[in-house]
Amino acid sequence: MWKRGRPDDRDAERNGDTGGLGEECEAFLGGEWAEYLLARGEPVPRWAWLNRVAHGPETALRLMHPAGKSRHGDAWTEFRSSVAEMVLNQAATTGRGVDELQTAVLVPIELALFGCDGCRVPDDAGLLMRILAALRHPSAQWGPPPA
Repeated sequence: MWKRGRPDDRDAERNGDTGGLGEECEAFLGGEWAEYLLARGEPVPRWAWLNRVAHGPETALRLMHPAGKSRHGDAWTEFRSSVAEMVLNQAATTGRGVDELQTAVLVPIELALFGCDGCRVPDDAGLLMRILAALRHPSAQWGPPPA
């Protein structure tokens, strides 16, 4: 994880304060937000499981959904695997890069859910439908975005 190495940071670590804004930002932008929260014993909002698919590299998405293998694991693992599969399929179909689809589709959905403090977040099926609709939107297709 991110460490500045300033003396006051090392003092804080010795006193048990291992968190920090830099660490949180690194975890969020690196696709490890849910795992970061779990490791700190904090509650993980449902939308946070989308973070790895929205920010992880294409190789991470491929590892989440290995072609031809059945999924085993908890509901969150299966949810992320389903979203990864949708993104990889859309990238193959449209010719857009996975990173482009993440930026155009997943990050805006993730940020909307992040900013949705206190509002009702769709269930997994509803969220999958929202992501699928966004991936099929013309802005996620090959070529320049529609005017």
